[in-house]
Amino acid sequence: MKVAVDTETTGLKWAKDEKPYAVGFYYEDGTKKYFDALVDPMTRQPLWTDETLNKIQDRLSTADEYIFANAKYDLHMLESINLKVEGQIHDVILMAKICNTLELNCGLKPLSKKYLNIPDDDEKNLKATTVSARKIGKEKGWKCGSPHYEVTQDYWLCKLINSSNNLCEIYCLKDVERTFKLFQFYSEGLRVLGRWHTYLFEMNVAERIFQIEKIGLKVNESLLNQLLLKTNTTCFQIEAQFKKAGIDNINSTQQVVKYLLSLGVPLTDRTEPSQTYPEGQLKLNNTILKRHLNFPQVEQYLIYQANATGRGYFMNYVAHMTDDKVIHPNLHQDRTKSFRLSSSDPNLQNVTSAETNDNPYSVDGRQTFCPREDYVWVSIDYEQLELRIFASRGNVTKLLNAFRTGGDPHNETRLAIPYLAAKDPKPGRKLAKNTNFTVINCGGKNVLFEKYGVPLDEGEEVISGFYLANPEARERQKSAERFAKQHGYIINAYNRQLDIDLDFAYRATSYDIQGSAADLVKRGLIRCYNFIKQNFSPEEVRILLQIHDELVFEIHKDIYDICLVRKLANLMANNDGAFSIPTPTSASLIKESWSKKEEIIL
Repeated sequence: MKVAVDTETTGLKWAKDEKPYAVGFYYEDGTKKYFDALVDPMTRQPLWTDETLNKIQDRLSTADEYIFANAKYDLHMLESINLKVEGQIHDVILMAKICNTLELNCGLKPLSKKYLNIPDDDEKNLKATTVSARKIGKEKGWKCGSPHYEVTQDYWLCKLINSSNNLCEIYCLKDVERTFKLFQFYSEGLRVLGRWHTYLFEMNVAERIFQIEKIGLKVNESLLNQLLLKTNTTCFQIEAQFKKAGIDNINSTQQVVKYLLSLGVPLTDRTEPSQTYPEGQLKLNNTILKRHLNFPQVEQYLIYQANATGRGYFMNYVAHMTDDKVIHPNLHQDRTKSFRLSSSDPNLQNVTSAETNDNPYSVDGRQTFCPREDYVWVSIDYEQLELRIFASRGNVTKLLNAFRTGGDPHNETRLAIPYLAAKDPKPGRKLAKNTNFTVINCGGKNVLFEKYGVPLDEGEEVISGFYLANPEARERQKSAERFAKQHGYIINAYNRQLDIDLDFAYRATSYDIQGSAADLVKRGLIRCYNFIKQNFSPEEVRILLQIHDELVFEIHKDIYDICLVRKLANLMANNDGAFSIPTPTSASLIKESWSKKEEIIL
């Protein structure tokens, strides 16, 4: 038996005491069932009775398959009121994204309206009534309304104000109907497209991610508060300096560009031409600005940008930190076209460490995260993963030889391009490295200029030299582009189809590399998770996070040893023979802060 399930909640932050106040069911035979509880308007906590919760739990234990629009979210919410789903889980939004990786809006209502012609008048009616109810609630001093809560988070007000109002019930039951019918629609579509196996794999990943999200990352609150104060103070001080110079808004690119030009700073980098600005607009590029640190105002501007970014990180951490000083980031499988994992609330994928930021004054956003007491972290990262995949998938001889012999692929590129070989080894290798990463992402001289500040004529010579030295790379890119144009998708190293916009078919190789890397990392995550579950308790070893090509483990000090780290590293390195060269990993030990890593010799 299959049943669709949906929750209506007082907010989106399951880890911060926002809970469901209604649960709806839709069965295969069209039967519907709705349960709800009134919400305390002063605390926003639903007032469930044990009897009602028991009835819901019975329904969450008797079906074979449970279908959700957003499974991880609803499962977290159900667990917040001590309800557990027993059966196979399905996720309709994930199905939609796998069925069409170019789908722009994977919301439940837009999808059901687009493909099933189900109108959204139930939502419109409920929203309109809720807007009126919020005015009454605010007059009564209830905990509702903007700017703290979205309209959708205050739907519970309607029944609280008018006990006969059933708009929320209509809405919830219509949503579970949408969910069930979309499940039927996408189940057929995935099988016709030959993508059902990909969906089952992603649901396997989702099961592990759900558990990872529950653990969360410990935050050093004292350090967090210190850094927030420091970055805030620095920003205010520099803003005041720029205001004295006539800059009303330091975040206005136009104002800052005009000011720096008046000081003689040679800004040349421009945005893409447009109808309004045929020559493009001058912009502020850190790579270019770093060359002009002899101007104090440039230095102050970069310091401001670094601290403003850091302040944004730290404010976001405070907003999402729970009472026990833990952050539970939401990990997403369907937010990128390559299906690489991403995160939100907060977005830890965008939190750079000091050494990976192009601003010389960058504030390290990772330093506030730390192991729990009596634990250490182990970070295991893939070595040069994307370049290895590029070399293997394109059979790029020079790069393959460098990897197979333990050589330096970036130096190999330097030596293979006469223009770079003529340079001093250190700057030549740096430009070779930038060239390698530009090429594997299907970029050219413009990317070298915009991202690394390489003059266009120099960039053109370097890119041309790369393809002359590595003709297999150009052929791979062209063949991948031809396939994408013919079929509308590419197939990565793990037989996953990724749809591609035909206007961007020239980037097919990049999709292949990113998608193959994503699947390899996810397979490593599953192997490590299963190994840990079979051999250790959650209090001994657990996975905390997957970020980019890195898995972070939290290990009790009594359990930690080099043999365990080697086992985890080997599980991650296993690529199932998908590539012609190994995909090795390296490991680091973290005792105090995510920013302070000690190399582990494997």
